[in-house]
Amino acid sequence: MVVVGNHPELVDALVDLLTDEPDLELLGVAGKSEEVLALVQAPRAPDVLLFDIDSYIQSSIESTGSKDAPVVNDLSRRLPNTRLVALSNYDDIAAVGQTLEAGFHRHVSKRFVEQDLAAILKEEHANLG
Repeated sequence: MVVVGNHPELVDALVDLLTDEPDLELLGVAGKSEEVLALVQAPRAPDVLLFDIDSYIQSSIESTGSKDAPVVNDLSRRLPNTRLVALSNYDDIAAVGQTLEAGFHRHVSKRFVEQDLAAILKEEHANLG
């Protein structure tokens, strides 16, 4: 599993949550597009990529002036055997639809992250087979 996000407190919390799970192995953490691409091009691609979509898009807007995050659109093509899970503050139907249209397999609301995230990630891993 790889965690992608630019918000240090959230990333630290996700890393803590995931390292406490015996069935999940954390391969790395990335905050920028280049780091994401380096991690997924490593000899062992992650089975699941957990993406804090809100902080990533905000960072993209600040650095490029555009909401478009090209690396997101490219990941599903580059990683056909990786389940892409978006973590977001938004859970309305439009946000979920945009996430799925961008190529993610699942949209998870941050409101439910603590109680359900590990189970969701294990389920996504199981969906690989």
